Amino acid sequence: MESNSLSSFVGILRESLLIFLKNKRLMVSIALLILLLQSFLVLCNFFSIMPLTQDFLMKQTELLFASPGSSQYTDIVASMTSYFRKFAGLEWFFILALFMASVFSSAITILASAVTYAEANLSFRDLLSRVFKSCKRPITTWFYISLFNLGYIFLELSFILPFSVNFSSPLFRPTTFAYVLLIPVSAFQMYLSVFWKMSLVISVLEEKVVLKHLGRLRRY
Repeated sequence: MESNSLSSFVGILRESLLIFLKNKRLMVSIALLILLLQSFLVLCNFFSIMPLTQDFLMKQTELLFASPGSSQYTDIVASMTSYFRKFAGLEWFFILALFMASVFSSAITILASAVTYAEANLSFRDLLSRVFKSCKRPITTWFYISLFNLGYIFLELSFILPFSVNFSSPLFRPTTFAYVLLIPVSAFQMYLSVFWKMSLVISVLEEKVVLKHLGRLRRY
């Protein structure tokens, strides 16, 4: 039984690698698009916050030589606060942009793999059109996955921290109990993440309600 499961797993991995060789042109185009999109956002983030960071450091240096309580000191603090708000706003914007780019990259990769596996003829332009039309489902699914992940991390910390403190002894530090408990909890989180990622695949390929994608995995 175990040998059959292992051979099936190896067969799935081998077949998934062959998918990328069936339509090299499409896969290379998608890889370049994802690479260019992610690189563009990272470079835009870097060059947009660089002037703010330099101005903030300059004001921080000026603050060391200003006397507290003076008008110059107040103006410098106000300028640093303004720079920090602009920095936080830009970072939130690029975090959202990178999130959308990540969802788009996952959706187009999943759809391209499915099209290649089914040996269907679909151009790169038609593939982009289908991804944009169905982008609402993977975004919503990814949002639920993020909520479930944050909820699990919160439950993980609320369970490990009190348990490690209350059951500590002179022979074992609280951090030792935390590390011991963290191993099975993290392993179970990895197990759940597989099903959560499968729900993202289903949300891209099928037009169902998002919560049904997550509930449908119970049969597996």
